[in-house]
Amino acid sequence: MEVGWFDEPQNSSGVIGARLSADAATIRALVGDALAQLVQDLSARGGTGYSFYRMLAVGAYRPWHGTSDSIKWNCATQIHDRLQCRRKASQVANDAVGTIRTVASYCAEDKEHGLLRPENTFSDVFRVFFALTMAAVAISQSSTFAPDSSKAKSATASIFAILDRKSDIDPSDESGTTLENLRGEIELRHISFKYPTRPNVRIFRDLSLTIHSGKTVALVGESGSGKSTVVSLLQRFYDPDSGVITIDGIDIQKFQLKWLRQQMGLVGQEPILFNETIRDNIAYGKEGNATEAEIIAAAELANAHKFISGLQQGYDTMVGDEEFNYEATSALDAESERVVQDALDRVMVNRTTVVVAHRLSTIKGADLIAVVKNGVIVEKGKHDSLINIKDGFYASLVALHMAASS
Repeated sequence: MEVGWFDEPQNSSGVIGARLSADAATIRALVGDALAQLVQDLSARGGTGYSFYRMLAVGAYRPWHGTSDSIKWNCATQIHDRLQCRRKASQVANDAVGTIRTVASYCAEDKEHGLLRPENTFSDVFRVFFALTMAAVAISQSSTFAPDSSKAKSATASIFAILDRKSDIDPSDESGTTLENLRGEIELRHISFKYPTRPNVRIFRDLSLTIHSGKTVALVGESGSGKSTVVSLLQRFYDPDSGVITIDGIDIQKFQLKWLRQQMGLVGQEPILFNETIRDNIAYGKEGNATEAEIIAAAELANAHKFISGLQQGYDTMVGDEEFNYEATSALDAESERVVQDALDRVMVNRTTVVVAHRLSTIKGADLIAVVKNGVIVEKGKHDSLINIKDGFYASLVALHMAASS
C-alpha cells in the first residue's frame, strides 16, 4: 500500500492492527475447534448410518483415552510453540503497520514478511487465506455454526479487502528506470499538493526549488508549512497534484520505486527502534544480509560503536518499547547533539542533503536555506545574507528562536 492509504482514519495503524488481530481470531475460532467439532459430528452420523454395531465397537475404545497423557503432553508442547510463533507474528505485524513510513523508506516490505517465516511466499499466504475462506463458506452451510460463520465471512471479507486492493504507488513494481551513476541533482518545478485526507488544505501552490548535487539545503518555516512534506514527496510517499519532481533531469515517477528509495537515507527526528537487537536494527537499513563488519562500520560512522560496546550485551541488547531504557537519550544535551551532528557532517560530505530542522545550529551551515511560507518559497540564500534582510521572515524566525532559547 502507498503511505497515503494509512493516513485514512479507517486505515490507521491502530485500526489495521485491531482488524488483523480480531478478524484472524474470528476466522481461527471458526475453522479451528468449530471445524473439528463439525468433522466429528459428521463422522459420527456417517458411521452410525453405515453400521450401528461397528460404531459401538469403535466407541468401546474411548475409555482407553485416559492413557494418552504423554501424547497430550507432547501436543501441549507443540501448542506452546505455536502460541509463541503467533505472538511473534502479531508483534511483527504490529511493528510493520505502526512504523509503515520507516518500512517504506527502506523498501523493507519483503524483509518484514521474511521475519514471519522466511520460506513463505506471497502465494503461500494467499493460499492460506483462500483455504480459510473456503472453510468458512463450507461451515456456513451448517445451521449449527450460523452465528460464527456469519462473523467469519465478514472477517475474511475485511481481510481480502486489504489484500485485493491495488496500491497507487506500488513498491513491488519492478518496472521503471534505474541509473548506474546518480549525481543527485534535484529539482521541484511548480509543485502543488494537498494531502488526500485533507483535500481542502493546500500545502504547496506552485512551489519551485533546485537542490544542486552534493550540496546541503535546509528547509525552514513554521510548523505545518510543508517542510517535511518535501521529503515525503521526494521519497514518493505521495505524488504531487501538479508539477514535476526530477532527479538528474528525470521525473522521479519514471524511476523504479524500490531503487529510488534505496538511494536515499532518512534520519528522522524521532528514529524508530524495532523490537529486535541493536544489531538487527542497524542491519535493517541494508538490503539483504549485513555482515558483522558492515554493522560495526555503520555504528562507528554514527559515533555509536563506543556506546553500544559499553552495554552489557553489546550489539545483542534488545531495544524496543519495553526492553530498553531511553531515559538517558530521550533528549539531546549539548554533548549528545555535538556527537550526532559530527556523525551527520561526515556522512553528508559529497551527498545531496535536505535538512528539515528547528535548531539554528543545524541549519546555519547549509549551502542554501529555503524559507517556506504559505505553500511557496519566500526567501532563499545563506544564513548570513538572510539574517540581514530587514523585516525578513527568516530573520523573524531566528529572532523567535533566540528569544525562546534565552
